[in-house]
Amino acid sequence: MISYLKGTVVAKRRGCVVLGVNGVGYEVHLPGYVEYCLRDSAVGSEMELYILYHHPEQQPRPRLFGFRNEVEREFFEALTTVQDIGPTKAIAVFAGPVGRIARAIADGDERTLTKIKGIGPKLAKKIIAALSDKAGKFALLPADTEEVPPRSVEDIRGEVVAALTTQLGHRKSEAQEMIGRALKRKPEIASAEELFEEVYRGEKPPAST
Repeated sequence: MISYLKGTVVAKRRGCVVLGVNGVGYEVHLPGYVEYCLRDSAVGSEMELYILYHHPEQQPRPRLFGFRNEVEREFFEALTTVQDIGPTKAIAVFAGPVGRIARAIADGDERTLTKIKGIGPKLAKKIIAALSDKAGKFALLPADTEEVPPRSVEDIRGEVVAALTTQLGHRKSEAQEMIGRALKRKPEIASAEELFEEVYRGEKPPAST
């Protein structure tokens, strides 16, 4: 299992970085706040990340999630234990300093949690119920750091259109239709990764003739 990587930034894409370590390129997904804090790390610079290795049975390949320190990784992992929050949703939740989010959880502050895109009142209650007893140590961390600028729906759509057309060979009009259907099924989607997964989760193969 991979728990830490230190290497050279080979490529950067929205929400992830490719880290070159001893001739191997590792694609590492970054929660929004982590990505924002590392925004000045250019291609060719050195980066070290604490890694959460995730490989559920239903997915064909593992995914790596990167963090600046062990505390961020531990907090992210705690979020994924909440019912209805997997890594994709946890990436959206992790949109600000750990201390601020954890303090809201420890205080039972649903209002602050529902300000995070993708968290409604029902999910906020679940997070508080599951993590209020565990959030105390995280709440001691600084809570007054910069916030991540929110991403617009158009930014998210544009990123997924690019992935569908350049990487998977779909026509642009076809990609836009697929995305439209995905957003109609799940309008609360808050990240490009979540939208990409919903596109393929909802698309059925054509009937054989």
